[in-house]
Amino acid sequence: MLYDLTTLQREANNRYGFSAKRTLAAAQRLYEEHKALTYPRTNSRYLTTDLIAEIKPIAELLGARPEYRAAAEYVTGLDLLPLARVVNDEKVSDHHAIIPTRSEHPVEKMGSDDQRIYDMAVRRFLAVFHPEAVFENTKVETTVLAAPLVGTDDSNGSAGDGGAEASYVFRTRGRCCSSRAGAASTTRSRPTQRPTASPAARTTTTPSSSSTAHPGRGRSDPLDRERAQGNQTAAALLGRLAPRRHGDRRQARRRRRAA
Repeated sequence: MLYDLTTLQREANNRYGFSAKRTLAAAQRLYEEHKALTYPRTNSRYLTTDLIAEIKPIAELLGARPEYRAAAEYVTGLDLLPLARVVNDEKVSDHHAIIPTRSEHPVEKMGSDDQRIYDMAVRRFLAVFHPEAVFENTKVETTVLAAPLVGTDDSNGSAGDGGAEASYVFRTRGRCCSSRAGAASTTRSRPTQRPTASPAARTTTTPSSSSTAHPGRGRSDPLDRERAQGNQTAAALLGRLAPRRHGDRRQARRRRRAA
């Protein structure tokens, strides 16, 4: 379906990380300054019947650019446009969906944000008149040298293109082989990587009585010695304060009971 403002903002965020405000600003410039897109503040994704005569001329203008030529030629070559999913007067209130305008578009003068939003709108406009995409998921199971292999293929194409050439990738332990439909498969071995050195033995250290009694002793770095001494001093101070705090609390409870 064609873009309304909400779907345009959502897809621009998914593709380019644009915020809704950034997308609207670019679409507004394309409408006001470059005259390349129709009014962007719309909540409709359909066209009205009076725009049917404009579809092929717009596609022909878009085909002047190499990146859109093949898609535009397909649209202009259709004897009957698939209008059922594009044109609906009842679903258009104030403004129709966002589409390219029937005029020259100065793409070279557009900023990077404007070019991205323009490209999205143009490709969506041309795509709605193409057949729906067809995806084919294939799973192939075979056995090579008594080792089970599982191949997967995800190919896609469009209706009427005669299908896409399938390729498969088989994986098993120590081997990898690739194959194309109708062609002999090729196999190559992958050597197993073995470690050249054993890991260092795990060591455990138990602090001696002298190290706990004299923190910082045996440390060459002055900062390490200060940290160790500071930690020991803090621990001792907390140990002395804890009983005092508990004693103060007990005395306070006794006073409250006596009162």
